[in-house]
Amino acid sequence: MFYTSYSVKQAKHLKGKPWRAILEYRDSAGKRHQTSKMVREAKGKREADRLAKIWFDEMNAKAEKVAIPVLEKTITQVFEEYLDYQLQTGEIERSTYNVQLFNYNKYTKPVLGDFIFTDLDRVGISKWISHLHSIGLKQNTIHTVYSQFKKLYTHYYNTGDLIRDPFKGISTPEKGESRITHLTNKQMDELLSAAMDEYEPEDPMYYGILLAFYCGLRRGEI
Repeated sequence: MFYTSYSVKQAKHLKGKPWRAILEYRDSAGKRHQTSKMVREAKGKREADRLAKIWFDEMNAKAEKVAIPVLEKTITQVFEEYLDYQLQTGEIERSTYNVQLFNYNKYTKPVLGDFIFTDLDRVGISKWISHLHSIGLKQNTIHTVYSQFKKLYTHYYNTGDLIRDPFKGISTPEKGESRITHLTNKQMDELLSAAMDEYEPEDPMYYGILLAFYCGLRRGEI
């Protein structure tokens, strides 16, 4: 996936009226997207445009590195490169990156990591799914791990780097029943008491705990 164009826009509603660089790209399905960042050091439109062009070239250089033919790379090499690229381009957050890397290293890499990326077939996928069941994973976890890994092959198939998608015709493992867990009243009281004992009111961690507690926000959202 390469960036097709760049532009700049002044954020007149912000203090100092800084400039924002905007890159446009299309995903593997052809859908148009944008990613942006502030270039606060720019003193005017010309300087903002120059910095946007530098960023545009840097991001396409990274994209070109990922686009190197995958014929002789292992699944682990391709997966890590693609995950890094998604993080750098803003397609995924750091929290998502960490979760997907953890899932891959724990559940997929031990079975498939050393396979050549283009050699994976239905037999290898079936053995991998059987392994996930054999180690006692819950159905929801199997569904998540499978979907995350399948996305890798879908991407390279859609970009033309793969002639065939080994996941074609294989049914995605079904999800299990969702279970909602929450703290009891006693546990909530203990949490607040512990936070007040451990942190001062001006401590950022104290604010973070209160936001999570009263607003139901996740760490990445906070």
